[in-house]
Amino acid sequence: MHENGTSAPYGMAMRDTRTGEVLFGSYSGRDTGRGMVGNVLPEERGIEAWASMPGGSEALGLHTAKGVVRPGAIPGTNQSIRWAADLTTQIVNGAGEVTPTIDDCRRGPRLLSRVGHRLGQDCGVTLVRVVDVTHRVLSDVSLSLPAARLAALAGRSGSGKSTLLHLMAGLMAPVKGEVTIAGEPAHLVNDWAKVSLLPQRAALAPELTVAENVLLPARLRGYEPDPELLPRLGLDALADRPAHDTSLGEQQRTALARALVLSPVVALLDEPTAHQDDDHVELVTTALTAAVAAGTLVVVATHDRRIIDLADELLPLRNGRV
Repeated sequence: MHENGTSAPYGMAMRDTRTGEVLFGSYSGRDTGRGMVGNVLPEERGIEAWASMPGGSEALGLHTAKGVVRPGAIPGTNQSIRWAADLTTQIVNGAGEVTPTIDDCRRGPRLLSRVGHRLGQDCGVTLVRVVDVTHRVLSDVSLSLPAARLAALAGRSGSGKSTLLHLMAGLMAPVKGEVTIAGEPAHLVNDWAKVSLLPQRAALAPELTVAENVLLPARLRGYEPDPELLPRLGLDALADRPAHDTSLGEQQRTALARALVLSPVVALLDEPTAHQDDDHVELVTTALTAAVAAGTLVVVATHDRRIIDLADELLPLRNGRV
């Protein structure tokens, strides 16, 4: 960081520790404030760097390890902490009379307050927004969903649950209206760490083992997954078995684990208990609760009363309307 910017070449600069060479930087022209580094974008290799202007009202941008500026607001600059189990970096915010919170660049702000209460909806951050959507059976559907919640799309077969879920997943664009994920059109989001999907058909690679199917998204991006994910879903004993040698219920739980393996911002799950007996339904609900606790917005299309009773948000679909 360079203060008194009128006499300094940069407001912020990343330098090579051996040579002092400037790798990238930005000129502010004045006192730049605080500089931070941390792994706040799990989809990017390496760590990111960012800096605030005085008062935090402006920013020089969030830079990747290669110096590319990513669009959007920067994280805070009070204090960084590795609070999440995936070893990404979060920011501790709050001062004076403001309740301290732990904020995450991807999962939304205020993951926890100082008393350990998950705030989710009252943090004011909308991750999924559906505005005046008409598509197939759906008619003028509008809704908004925040981080760290379990939302249930409930209704009879043919009510439009899967259609709405597929629109959120970006598999198609609506005929009318808009669907956005964190402000971006859903059909343009192509990142499993942002939006993952459990379809009704598991779509596993049959020649791969259960563990290989689950861990494939993590291995493709060098991500260290939660070691408890397989045991949580009762899949640890099946880890080395080819997917084609497992039951329909086991395949469904394998696909669910794959959907949760990157701790995504949004997980969209189509009937995750459809092929589960009572004991295995409990495993599924435990996994969903753990995902929400980690900050994921979990949206489930279901008519299973056990999921509906667990949900933070109930979105009943009748005749194509919420």
